[in-house]
Amino acid sequence: MGTPGERAVGLFILAFVLFTPPFLSIFSRESFLFGVPLLFLYIFFAWGAVVFLIARNAFLKGPRTPEAAGRKLFSRDSQGEV
Repeated sequence: MGTPGERAVGLFILAFVLFTPPFLSIFSRESFLFGVPLLFLYIFFAWGAVVFLIARNAFLKGPRTPEAAGRKLFSRDSQGEV
């Protein structure tokens, strides 16, 4: 599943791809759904999905302790100083 940082990079790439002009051109047609242009609905729901995934990533349990993250926060020398 990856670390929160790796997931954030993946979400950035996903959002970048979802909102690039070649991908948006798929939905820029003269078709309507419930009286709303399809492009507007796509942008609304894609943006909502990206925001939801970012919020989910922020609250998922990732490596919080130094041992789980594989790094030390503090190192002590032989005198015990930080």
